[in-house]
Amino acid sequence: ATLFAQITGEIRGTITDPSGAAVTGAKATLVSVETGANRTASSDADGRFTFSLLAIGDYQITIEAAGFRKTIA
Repeated sequence: ATLFAQITGEIRGTITDPSGAAVTGAKATLVSVETGANRTASSDADGRFTFSLLAIGDYQITIEAAGFRKTIA
């Protein structure tokens, strides 16, 4: 028998302003809590971003966009 295990994950999100409108071109920075390794992505026209093929673990996300306060989650 062959077994497969998932060893990676994915984080997706949508960036919106207080009125609920999508924020295009926002910078999302993902940092691994364990290793300090980081990756960046930009939100698309619908405010969406994706980080794929992530090692399983804890991450911190920082969102930055012109005209908005930086948010850390």
